[in-house]
Amino acid sequence: MLALSVVSGFVLGVISGAVYVALRLPAIIVSLGVTLFYEGFAYVITSGYGVSFVTNKEYTSVGTIPFYLAVIAAGLVFMIVVFDLSRFGYNHKALMYGQKIAVNTGIREIPNAILTYGIAGMLMGVVGFITATNNGTIQMSLNFGSIGVMFTAFFPMFAGGFIGRFSNDKLGYLLGAVTSAFVSLMYSRLNVDSSIQQIVTALILVGFVIFLSNEYKITSFFTGRKAERRTA
Repeated sequence: MLALSVVSGFVLGVISGAVYVALRLPAIIVSLGVTLFYEGFAYVITSGYGVSFVTNKEYTSVGTIPFYLAVIAAGLVFMIVVFDLSRFGYNHKALMYGQKIAVNTGIREIPNAILTYGIAGMLMGVVGFITATNNGTIQMSLNFGSIGVMFTAFFPMFAGGFIGRFSNDKLGYLLGAVTSAFVSLMYSRLNVDSSIQQIVTALILVGFVIFLSNEYKITSFFTGRKAERRTA
């Protein structure tokens, strides 16, 4: 099932990338449109009932912490090798930080973009596998009902990007996800209402984004204060 999730995620990601390249629309617009299509397609082929394998021990038995840790470790190694140590990764970074210059030097932008979408889809396939084996069911959604998983990644993305400055950025994203998981665990332990959780999480995220946007000013302020104390 894991292999099927990875392959199907890769194929669907490549299709999304091809649509993005063909239409030349902003990535967020393409992603939203493709999401609606995938949701509707999955809903039709399952008649809206989803998939349940709670009684299938072959699938539910793999949902153990050691297995999840092994999958996460393998994913981390995969990301480091692909994006930091391969030619594809070098080209990907060149396109990120200087698209026009990279294209002028001969880097093929379109294949790189499509493959990036494919890798993202493959990783989402792994996420879907972990979620399915943990819950024992796959629920169908419509009208962006499945987009919630994207919002849960916002805080790990921003926190991971900050942590990644002091280490490998892939490791930073992993630590950001772990931090987010600990926050969720804290909510559970304190029996915090779900609506309050969303408000607090939103405030934390907004506060962190404000800090990142004004980081230079904040650090300069405290650096100046320390300098004043030393000279006083």
